Amino acid sequence: MFKTPFVLAMKMKNKLPLFLLTLCLAFSASAFETLPLAGTWRFAIDRNDTGLGEKWFTKNLADKIKLPLLIMHGEDDANPGTTPLQGVKLYEAIRGNGGTARLVMLPHEPHAYTALESNEQYVAEMIRWFDKYVKNAAPRATK
Repeated sequence: MFKTPFVLAMKMKNKLPLFLLTLCLAFSASAFETLPLAGTWRFAIDRNDTGLGEKWFTKNLADKIKLPLLIMHGEDDANPGTTPLQGVKLYEAIRGNGGTARLVMLPHEPHAYTALESNEQYVAEMIRWFDKYVKNAAPRATK
């Protein structure tokens, strides 16, 4: 019997995030030609919790987000660090600043999506987003 990539991913359980990343990269192979990500990228682990001390979480950075952003959130997320309202507020702030964003709230889902339908929608939304804003995107002007 033929198994879809999603069925195979569900059998991998703890490897699902890796599978989704691989799937996204596979569908966005042309990203380097159509959506340049030029600029300064800095990532670091905040081992000393400097961000907490400097209250980075209070800074509004929505006006700095220039690339299209897909925000997906479980409606019943009880994680105090990632409440559903944060996703809504980020979406509203990006759109209010003229940015491109899509907000998808998954009904009855906690922080980790458990329903098969929600995981299917999660993957479908990502594929649709990458198709629209990466794979089939018009070349962007560089400064």
